Amino acid sequence: MSLCCTAPVIVFIAKSAIFNYTPCMFRIISILFFIFVFAQFAFADLKVTSVSQNGGKYAVVFNNSIKISNLSLNQNIAARVEFPSYKGKNKQYKQFSLLKRDYASYLAGVLKSRSADGSADLKTDFKINKFDALKKKSSIKAFASIIFEDTVEVECRVMDSGRGLWIAWPSRKEAGKRVKEFEFTDKNLKIEVETALVRRYKENDTAKEK
Repeated sequence: MSLCCTAPVIVFIAKSAIFNYTPCMFRIISILFFIFVFAQFAFADLKVTSVSQNGGKYAVVFNNSIKISNLSLNQNIAARVEFPSYKGKNKQYKQFSLLKRDYASYLAGVLKSRSADGSADLKTDFKINKFDALKKKSSIKAFASIIFEDTVEVECRVMDSGRGLWIAWPSRKEAGKRVKEFEFTDKNLKIEVETALVRRYKENDTAKEK
């Protein structure tokens, strides 16, 4: 059963219960809410293993492997998680994307309830999606993106500082300093992902020379 199937069923039960048992309305809604959150945990591909809040902003750790910070929860119409973005000269650029609608509902539910599955110890799979190497001379060598568990896509850049190639992940300027909006909590995964990106750039560079 997916969340798309679970949510309508719970909403139907809630409406029926409220109509027939008005005095128990709040108790029933509370029970159904926790059932819904539990169902989301059961079917999520990428588990939220930690969530913290500072003011209106959240930091979330997935699979005890990757961390995304500076998230917000928009509840104007329906609960929706908003990810940090990068503001260029004339455009706002997305740095994160959720690839599954069900997962967006799951994540919103987790932030609302602050309930994380800290016991999850899962291997996090990834793949390189976008990869656009630049032809002109620049410290930025390529724009790329990584998809984790076919669920979350993160934009990044392959950089050359003169001391070698390295990967720049989403961050923001705050009080004159760079603050990470994405980081790895699993060092082995970080090495694996960044090695794959550097290898991809070198293969692309070698192909150009032939």
